[in-house]
Amino acid sequence: ELPAGIVEDDESYAEAGARELREETGFDPDSVTMLEDFWVATGAMRHERAIVFAEGLTSVGANLDENEFLSVTQVPVEEALSRARADPANDATIQALLLAHEDGFL
Repeated sequence: ELPAGIVEDDESYAEAGARELREETGFDPDSVTMLEDFWVATGAMRHERAIVFAEGLTSVGANLDENEFLSVTQVPVEEALSRARADPANDATIQALLLAHEDGFL
């Protein structure tokens, strides 16, 4: 699963992506590129989602919320999509990796 989270009122998707990456994984990106923003419709709920791509990561230490229990695993690019499609598959992770691959980032 890739890092994810809520966009705060004063943030862009890129800023929120960089913040969530830093908080959840302990890596601070040099740059963040917007790949796509779109509407997600899941039954009765509809919300906007965006996918960003981060590059130039520097380890700065994670800052997890009290309810977050995460472990970070680095995966080779060649293995990323097959790992994302393995149980338990996650739609947002698969979407993000497919978009990054299509746009030439992976």
